[in-house]
Amino acid sequence: MKRLTILLISAFMTTVAVLAEAPFEIIYLNCPSVTIDGKTKKTGDTFSPAGKIRWPKGRRTVMKVRDTESLRQAVIASDMDRQKSNGIMKRLLDSRHLSSREGLDNDWLLMLRLRLSEPQYLIDSISIPTGLQTDTDHFFYLVYNLNGDSINKMLPSGDGDIVIDYSIFTVDGEARRPADIIADLYYYDAAKEESTLLCEDVKIYPAEQ
Repeated sequence: MKRLTILLISAFMTTVAVLAEAPFEIIYLNCPSVTIDGKTKKTGDTFSPAGKIRWPKGRRTVMKVRDTESLRQAVIASDMDRQKSNGIMKRLLDSRHLSSREGLDNDWLLMLRLRLSEPQYLIDSISIPTGLQTDTDHFFYLVYNLNGDSINKMLPSGDGDIVIDYSIFTVDGEARRPADIIADLYYYDAAKEESTLLCEDVKIYPAEQ
């Protein structure tokens, strides 16, 4: 009897914890709607963090969600496996963030590489704080192939942030059609005349193609 009471209390507390979780809000979808827990959801709707998503078939669906309590955001997509997307949703509630210390120490690079080891789904822009100096003589740039062309692309200056947006698909003033790319990320210091490779094989997947 005592064991049954403990089990019932445990089940009750688990239920209360789930009900108490702040919902996630859909703030972007590149399709009209998705199905979550059997209900049609569109931009502006909310759902439980434990909700099961059924994606539309026939295209890559990208969804940006916001934790309504912490206001942190994350992007998930239909071509992620379930374990990865669940992990991203879980980390949405995590307080871990990149270090803002100056310099390219090993801990900073490790955190950056962990962040960029997963595909980056480009909706409008991706901004990653670094604390590094960025100006005309200090900047981040990408090296990648686009439709057979090798491209070196300087990224916008973002007050020390790595900023990736759709401008990466504008080459010599010509707007190219967005496409999936795999890029190497560098930081350039003109005073030292030195480029530092930060991350290799960064997967950037535009939501709109």
